[in-house]
Amino acid sequence: MSEKNETLYVELLESSDDPHQSFMDLSRTILDQGVDSEKKVEVMRRLLQAYDTVSRRYKTVIPLRKVT
Repeated sequence: MSEKNETLYVELLESSDDPHQSFMDLSRTILDQGVDSEKKVEVMRRLLQAYDTVSRRYKTVIPLRKVT
């Protein structure tokens, strides 16, 4: 996965009214895909990096809430 894709994740999260919910929705979508586990791990790693970037830009940690 390229840096361009990671930037896309950052842009998606930043443009959202609720970055946390967008992160959770993207995570669920990725995990539900029928791709191999290694690919899922790589994509989730990039998404988590993007989430961290967005949190740092706003100098706040967007808390990860428990999914019910």
